[in-house]
Amino acid sequence: MKLFNLGSLSSSARMTFLSIGTVVFIANCLAGFGNVSWLHWAPPIILPLAALTGLCPFKIIWESLGFKK
Repeated sequence: MKLFNLGSLSSSARMTFLSIGTVVFIANCLAGFGNVSWLHWAPPIILPLAALTGLCPFKIIWESLGFKK
């Protein structure tokens, strides 16, 4: 069951986004909050949201530029 039925991502894509976001979050925590730029916190926030909602902003941008689905 999908939490939000907004996007058409496969379950493997959702798990990929979630696992990458988790790994980057752990790496940021191990590096230290003061040593990591604010830009490094974007993927751990955006990727789990994409996994939950099925809407990936980067996927939408690349598809609008002509790349295949």
